[in-house]
Amino acid sequence: MHIGEAQFETYFSQAKQTTAETLSQVMHENLSFALPEKAKDEQLLKGFITIGAKENGLIK
Repeated sequence: MHIGEAQFETYFSQAKQTTAETLSQVMHENLSFALPEKAKDEQLLKGFITIGAKENGLIK
């Protein structure tokens, strides 16, 4: 998963708190995602980034 040693403890602590319901919801959302037709152009895909609503504050 490419988690560095410095971040592993935080990741592990948070992962232990994840409920089965939350994990199921995340998996469902990830597996049901489809690119919009207009985004399937190869040139557009090079810079296409998708983030979740709650992740906006985490990205700098």
